[in-house]
Amino acid sequence: MQKDPRLAAGQAMQKDDFPRLGAALANRGDLIRAWCEEWVIDVDGGWQEVCEKLEEIFWIATVLVGASSRPGYKPKMDFFLMHTLTSAIFLPGILEVLSPSSRIALLHSHFRVMVAYWVSRGRPHLYIEEVLMASTAYPAPPQAVPYDQGAIQRGIQRGGTEEVAMKEEALKKQEEEEEQQQQDSAEHGNATSEPKSDGSIEHDGNRPRSTSNADSVVEVSLDSPAHEKQEPDFVETPDSTINGAEGDALKTPTRAMSPVEEPAPAPKPDRKGKGRATTSAATWSAIVASVVDHTDEHTTKMIRSLAFAAQHFGMAPPGVFGSSLPGSTSLDGSVFVRLAGMCLDCMGWEHEGQQAGSWDREVLGFDEAWKDAETRSNESSQEDMHVRQAEKRNEASLFRARTDYPRKLDKGKGRAVDPDQQ
Repeated sequence: MQKDPRLAAGQAMQKDDFPRLGAALANRGDLIRAWCEEWVIDVDGGWQEVCEKLEEIFWIATVLVGASSRPGYKPKMDFFLMHTLTSAIFLPGILEVLSPSSRIALLHSHFRVMVAYWVSRGRPHLYIEEVLMASTAYPAPPQAVPYDQGAIQRGIQRGGTEEVAMKEEALKKQEEEEEQQQQDSAEHGNATSEPKSDGSIEHDGNRPRSTSNADSVVEVSLDSPAHEKQEPDFVETPDSTINGAEGDALKTPTRAMSPVEEPAPAPKPDRKGKGRATTSAATWSAIVASVVDHTDEHTTKMIRSLAFAAQHFGMAPPGVFGSSLPGSTSLDGSVFVRLAGMCLDCMGWEHEGQQAGSWDREVLGFDEAWKDAETRSNESSQEDMHVRQAEKRNEASLFRARTDYPRKLDKGKGRAVDPDQQ
């Protein structure tokens, strides 16, 4: 279908047609339907067949959104193709309450609408290997910005109430007073102290402290690094994997950290893979935490759908959905987290201080949509190569424990439960 000249940009519809979907259906509706009939659902397959076809819809939608950008350019997120993914998350709950025949009708209808929208966007070529699978499998947010530059404070500055402004002013005044007090204390803190006969040292304010290391008391300032948040010890929680290998589970803290313990410095993510998240669970935690307060609700909904797909289908090994579509044999379960990173790189890691991006409403299948598009520099491409090389060392064992990928809508546990039999 991608090579059918009758569906090419300018054949099925024109760039200036409005609405473009209506024009594509009017001109090539019969042809689109004929191609879609090759997507066959076994009417005797029962609930298991429904689950497998639903999974295919998630994969197809992910490819349509993530692979429609052209190599050499910064990826674009098409506003209309994005909805094929955000709408798919509602299908599982609807399918459960429908009759067997209605389930098949709904799946066919959703699939055909997805394909029709793809054609109406100029049928952009799908660069699976060159764009989608070439993006990082461990996307990381940029380095955190100061609190007053974060998304919440920027929102307050744009439209805060008078009460909020008064509280901010009071907080600022309090911080200035505390800073002045600390400076005054520092000026008087250089006074000499004499050791006493009982082994203690007398400081200003006559506060005794033992000279014994075992019983020493460390005075911690609220501004000292020792009072900063520290990562606790963790244990792995089974059955909590998200797009990761067995043992690559979400972590649960086992103990609280004392404020006087010196924390180890957190690794800073860089473009060459050093210090980046090395597990998919950690990657998804960072993505979800970043997107919860994004100002663009479509970004949040798209990440929600991708996280759902990663949780259920993220263990798929390469080649599960191999077809005649070029590059399809390279697809694996990491495709969902890769697209999530592409989405936030395009729409902005707002929580960490980046400005919000915008969805693309150009018709990506037409050359005009890329005429003035921002290209990727050679330096950036070289850095991406280093990232991919670092990731390959981690991805080598990603599917080692799950070669028997079940392809069922069951949170990866290998069972497809038919609601009609419950």
